[in-house]
Amino acid sequence: MSDSKKIAVFLNLSKAQFIGRSDGNYTFIDEVISPYKKIKREEGEGSNNTRFGSMPLFASNNEKTNHSISQNELKSYIKTLENKLLSYDDILIFGQGKAKDLLNNHLNESKHFEQKRITLRNSDKITKSQKLAFVRDYWEGIHNA
Repeated sequence: MSDSKKIAVFLNLSKAQFIGRSDGNYTFIDEVISPYKKIKREEGEGSNNTRFGSMPLFASNNEKTNHSISQNELKSYIKTLENKLLSYDDILIFGQGKAKDLLNNHLNESKHFEQKRITLRNSDKITKSQKLAFVRDYWEGIHNA
């Protein structure tokens, strides 16, 4: 399989970094910043229960609305990543946390990814150079195995 059909994605809930091979070297080829924000607050809002002060008169329970907004942002993020991955046949998804599992589950439900190879790997919080080395070691380990 050609290197142009392979992609690695370092993923968390705040951003996704796409790593591919160009001129024989692994390099960052794209980045998607997530619209997902875990905590939603309006200016002047102290917590999910109070708005514009601590007086009961101004109390507002907006937890359900915030959850709905967060879920829509997360779906939009995952859909954006799916669209960017459509042209690749061999996909490595790595990172920490639940974002890689969410993306993997979404891709596995899509008919467009039925014939594609999707691999998940855990990694700790790592630097840019460590991400490139992680991808290089993974791809070169497959070809030498």
